[in-house]
Amino acid sequence: PRIAVDLEGALGGSKGAEESREIDLIQVAVKGEAAGEKQLVYVFDLFTNKGILRDRGPDSLRAILEYGNVCKIIHCCYGDSASLWECYGIVMDNVRDSAIADSILRGRSANLQRGLEKILLDRLGSEVVHLTFKGTLEHEYGLFQKRPLPLREFIYAYEDVVYLVPLH
Repeated sequence: PRIAVDLEGALGGSKGAEESREIDLIQVAVKGEAAGEKQLVYVFDLFTNKGILRDRGPDSLRAILEYGNVCKIIHCCYGDSASLWECYGIVMDNVRDSAIADSILRGRSANLQRGLEKILLDRLGSEVVHLTFKGTLEHEYGLFQKRPLPLREFIYAYEDVVYLVPLH
């Protein structure tokens, strides 16, 4: 099975300090494996319910992220992976980074990664990919902490994972 994963919040990335990392949302897209099954997309609110990733057990979201039997597709996973480790002690197994894969397929250094929108449009085409707010949302601290979460931020987060499984 394959899932797409993304996080929103103060994730740090390669330039962030560990003490400033805070995960506000985790988005997961699950592609149906059987013919005719539709993709499901979940947006989990970690800002108000941190227990979502603290819960343990074979059917928990934490277990799905840690177990190697599920392929996780993530775009530019460094900041997300570091944040999961720093905030929850989670080490993901069986991860595919779409940015690194794109660099390899283009014969470029993995340090020269393209943005998600560019990759999706190049690989899947504009007739398939429709990113409503990508490139227009100005990121600032606390953007994904407003409750209720504004529709614009929800759609932005949702769309970050919706095309990753088909891309893989």
